Amino acid sequence: EILSVKVSRNFGLPTSLTINNVLGQTVYTKKVANEADLQINTSSLSNGVYFITVTKEDQSKTLQFIKE
Repeated sequence: EILSVKVSRNFGLPTSLTINNVLGQTVYTKKVANEADLQINTSSLSNGVYFITVTKEDQSKTLQFIKE
């Protein structure tokens, strides 16, 4: 169960990824060194709603995803 993170070209490669559950608890965090780090194995996560935050320097974007 792999989650592929796609970012726009003008955003560029992020420096880190964080996944939080609906309670706001961080369940996954990863420093990004290359594009391969944008593939996240979600098999350890329970089914439900999560929020992934992609961070680069002082910019960040948060998106919701559902694991079924």
